[in-house]
Amino acid sequence: MIERYETTSGPSFPTAPRMQPGTSSDSGLESVPAPLPDGAIPSEAASDPSAPATVFRQPWEDDWSLRLSAFYGHDLEDLSQANVSALWQCPGCLGIETSLTTFRESWDQQRDHLWLGDVNLVFETLHIGATRFRIGFGVNWLADTIGAEAGLNLTAGFDMPLGPRWILTGEADIGNLGAADFWHGQLTVGRQFLHTEWMLGLGHYNIGGEQLHSVFTGVRFRF
Repeated sequence: MIERYETTSGPSFPTAPRMQPGTSSDSGLESVPAPLPDGAIPSEAASDPSAPATVFRQPWEDDWSLRLSAFYGHDLEDLSQANVSALWQCPGCLGIETSLTTFRESWDQQRDHLWLGDVNLVFETLHIGATRFRIGFGVNWLADTIGAEAGLNLTAGFDMPLGPRWILTGEADIGNLGAADFWHGQLTVGRQFLHTEWMLGLGHYNIGGEQLHSVFTGVRFRF
């Protein structure tokens, strides 16, 4: 509808039509909200009419996760193990996983060391609620007092909540180190305290028929 305003003198003048969001005018025009960027979802602030500005988040911004781990273990005989690892992942995106493990064997006042490491590109195949499954491909390597070997690696893993503060984590690797076959598996149960997790687990390695196993405990930080 055309509105008019009165002046103190002289004729009245028409004003421009005033449109209200979501309403129609006599001319049949209707205001339409601006489209969202591709793949973007409105933030909570954007859905609040009192918010000062509209902010958009990309779908992956709330899904990226970082996991840092460190543990120490023993085979209850003469072999000890220490490990540090990191995992950065997101549903539908390529992430990265890397770890470094050292074994120390002591016997007759002698010691021997073995180092194992890997770097993998990982892809999160399923994200069901808080449960996350991933697979990946990369390289691994071994070094000891005799020399060093390297090879290819296939990896898989999952993180599954068992309750409000408990989480089950499993990992497996299969590949080769030079001419030797390589297999690794481990399972942990963790108790979470905010971003910190205390864990207890079992690990097993098979390197060219040589069996290495341990019971271990350590901490994880999840962000």
